[in-house]
Amino acid sequence: MNKSGLLCLVLLLYCGGVLASGEAFVMSLPYAISEENIYKVRIEKIDDRVQAPRTRYPLDRGSHVVTVSLMLVVDWSPKIEGAGETLIQKQITLDVENGMTYQIGARVDIDAEAESQLDGSFWEPFIYKSFEN
Repeated sequence: MNKSGLLCLVLLLYCGGVLASGEAFVMSLPYAISEENIYKVRIEKIDDRVQAPRTRYPLDRGSHVVTVSLMLVVDWSPKIEGAGETLIQKQITLDVENGMTYQIGARVDIDAEAESQLDGSFWEPFIYKSFEN
């Protein structure tokens, strides 16, 4: 076998191994869908491990707890002093299958009362979409 044939064989085996591994990912919804009150989240932690910002995060198959914060800046009420200073984080549990990507978004109650704004109950994370890689 010549060098180019050997190189093609190595690349084929490598790519086949990568694709066969079926790596899974989690990511934020890439954009807000404001007409449906669905917004982006920031992935803060996966299984209590702090995550550096990136587009998508690799996951092994199985159950994972993902901690997120809402990426939304809105002044609902000028009477709430310092409401935007506290980062409210919430958790969502994912049952991950190999070869899948999971997009997490946040449902936001834009008509929430001031109390809900302060305690963070005006939003909830959810799996917006899952699809095969």
